[in-house]
Amino acid sequence: KWISLKSTVKSEAIKEKDQLLAQKKLGILPSVKNDIKLTDMLKEYVKWIETSPDAGLRHKEGMSPTLIEEKKFNLNIILDYFPNGIKINDSNINRYFGLALEDIRKRPGTKGNKYISESTIHSYRVTLSGAFTWAMKEGPYDIKYNPVTSTKKVKSLNKIDPYKSKHHELWERSEFEAALREYKDNKYVPETWYPLIALGGYGGMRIGEIVALKWSDYDEQNNEIKIDKNRRSAGVGKGFEETTPKSMRGFRKFPVCPELKTILKEHKENQYSLSLKSGQIFSDDFPIIYNTTKKLKNIKSTTSVCRKTIYKLRDKGIIPETYTFHGLRHHFGSYWYSKGVPMNIIAEWMGDDVETLRKVYINVLKEQSQSYAEKIIRGEI
Repeated sequence: KWISLKSTVKSEAIKEKDQLLAQKKLGILPSVKNDIKLTDMLKEYVKWIETSPDAGLRHKEGMSPTLIEEKKFNLNIILDYFPNGIKINDSNINRYFGLALEDIRKRPGTKGNKYISESTIHSYRVTLSGAFTWAMKEGPYDIKYNPVTSTKKVKSLNKIDPYKSKHHELWERSEFEAALREYKDNKYVPETWYPLIALGGYGGMRIGEIVALKWSDYDEQNNEIKIDKNRRSAGVGKGFEETTPKSMRGFRKFPVCPELKTILKEHKENQYSLSLKSGQIFSDDFPIIYNTTKKLKNIKSTTSVCRKTIYKLRDKGIIPETYTFHGLRHHFGSYWYSKGVPMNIIAEWMGDDVETLRKVYINVLKEQSQSYAEKIIRGEI
């Protein structure tokens, strides 16, 4: 069972790390631990994430208390499935962890789901993988590889509707509007989340296209947004790169509705104010969705921002756990199709082809077909 450790002063953790780095530069390596219990290593890992400003490797200002508690909770659950006294280099760690995930996924879900969601299962993998990554890079342990990387991937037991294209469920208009209300003037979330959700639902863009947008791409006078670039991962450890859209159809323009125009106007004014406070001169070359973890407001966000906005909505019960950010793109197409906009026009706005849209919005087509059938039966047409 997990035993929680009391936090030490952050300055002590920083001092300890600096000493370790100094020893490495001088070629003086600390004693390597290779015959240590997994539970003991994980205790040291929790101590590190609780005290180090570099906790989590990517959390440069320290890991948030909420995330620390989530990781400690996950480790408590995981350790129940490992034999007492198992060592960090045991070749069966991946097998035990795989069996643990097989059983964990049977636990009751939330927000209307019978079982825990795919993202929750993934959080268990990330937790244990993070501990081993820390042990290999930061801790004095002789660990050859991260066993989580070779653990069999386990999927959620929740049933997926085969009529949902790529399992990105179509958001209802009421759900989209509820998400907007949740993030409007919400001081407890980054200021970019509100326009991000708006661009997804009102614009039908892919997340890579959204984070690549600059203010110069938005023509306020003609009420249209131009899409001519995409931002994506350049590979593990290589950061992000800017490319052309997914296909030639991806080069396009789409009309900005009054609701989105109002949101973008307010967002631009806020970004202008924040830029001045940080000593910057705002320009149209600034990204619309910027990286809120940076002081400067001209640094582009990464595509991972969409996951954070969605996870928060799931936790609040505003949307089901099966919903994704990409589902907002599908909502955009289905909503305007239900309003009578021809499919070829919608395809042009979304940078897709008509045949793909027919496959994506099969539910909308089925409902429309049923509606016409009922009208024929009643003699209305």
